[in-house]
Amino acid sequence: MRLSILLAFCLVGGRVFAAETATSNSAVTAKAPVTTTLSPLDQFDPELDAKVKKCLNPPPTPKTPPKPGEPSSPPPDKTRVEFTKVKNPRKLPTNNLGGNLDDLKKAMQNQLNSCTSMTETKLRGRTAHFGCVAVNAQEYCVDVNTEMLKIANKPGMTYEQFNQAIHSQFDWYQSQGRDTPLPDVKINAGETQMTGYYAPKSLQLNEEPNEYYAYPVYRTPQKADRHHTREQIDNGALLDKKTSDGKSVVIGYAHDPVDIAFLQVQGAGPVDVHKRDGTTQHLYLNTGPANGYSRHLLGSVLKCAGQPRSVFGSMEGIRKYLNDPKNRSIRRQLMNYDPTYLYFDDAHDAPLGADGIELTKRTSLATDPNVVPIGSPVLFNIRQPEGSEQDCKPITSIGVAQDTGSAINNAHMDWYQGEGDEASQSASAVNCPAQIFVPLIKGSGVTIPGCPSGKVPQDTTTTHPM
Repeated sequence: MRLSILLAFCLVGGRVFAAETATSNSAVTAKAPVTTTLSPLDQFDPELDAKVKKCLNPPPTPKTPPKPGEPSSPPPDKTRVEFTKVKNPRKLPTNNLGGNLDDLKKAMQNQLNSCTSMTETKLRGRTAHFGCVAVNAQEYCVDVNTEMLKIANKPGMTYEQFNQAIHSQFDWYQSQGRDTPLPDVKINAGETQMTGYYAPKSLQLNEEPNEYYAYPVYRTPQKADRHHTREQIDNGALLDKKTSDGKSVVIGYAHDPVDIAFLQVQGAGPVDVHKRDGTTQHLYLNTGPANGYSRHLLGSVLKCAGQPRSVFGSMEGIRKYLNDPKNRSIRRQLMNYDPTYLYFDDAHDAPLGADGIELTKRTSLATDPNVVPIGSPVLFNIRQPEGSEQDCKPITSIGVAQDTGSAINNAHMDWYQGEGDEASQSASAVNCPAQIFVPLIKGSGVTIPGCPSGKVPQDTTTTHPM
């Protein structure tokens, strides 16, 4: 599960990854130990505090009495994104087609392996609604991926030919997108927000703290010790705690606390732990449980602090601002407005998504599984909005829903870009409007009673059990 780069600097959660140990001559020799309890804030700005808190926690809007004849309360918000059946598949988008057929085949095969390993009860229990049709994971995951792989594996098949072939071979359902627009990023009602995420390059950690490596990275502690706020954790509340299997909760010490925050936002990433014996242990960390507090996302905090979009609207802007020497004294104050802290687990050697599926660059998608369920292929078309500062590269591509994230809700998808610096740049450039289409085997599923309009009635909505 992964994390995204978007306006609010969102978080996407993750699963557990495997570890391997390698000998290395680059181990960092620990200097004289420093205190393991972080010092209090260097500076506390009360004016900034009042400004941010007022913005993050606005007073409730006073209720006005309804006018005669109006209902006493507004109708409830829409609980799910609706889909309508595409009547003419020849009108599916084909402009700016881009993708790699080998990567797509890899992602679909990984997904098929995952779905076919499930019990029949689990497959039947994972349900989704598209238009007036209710389907289960056998239909949207096993059947669709099987048929798509048959087409993709035909001799001489190209990405362009594959895209043309699947248009006529399946029933297609189009997402009706957001109820309301997102003016900041020029995303209209009826469109889906597409953001990008990536697995960062290896974060360097030292097994022992020293003057350079002073900020601990924590494994998931025992349940009784998970309730501390970010500020309490930064002040050393967990340093002497253990995991449920008796390990120290400290994986290692980083140089920059912003790197740790970004790793939590990305949800997963590699680290090199320089051991006291001179070896280097390579781990792939994935976020585990959180400490249970409501989030105030870092991008939102900086926006509330009065910073411009160039600061709060991208990972690079946030990092540059927090590491600017003139802002270092208030850095911890700003970061601690988000009391949520995500712990890490280590157990795998590659980025994994939901159900332990290995992610594939520029193919895997993080979705809200109550909208597009894990395992479903997705055709998406990204457009460049007029007047937007965001450089949205128009593209039509095909991916597979293989990940989730706590910030990926409703009409919002996150597109995995791969690992490292290049993937980071690609991910940072994606915060764009998109049209979303989902395929089903022709005639599959069960028609939902009382649904003549092509839309799912609100009272028949089900959730996707995770």
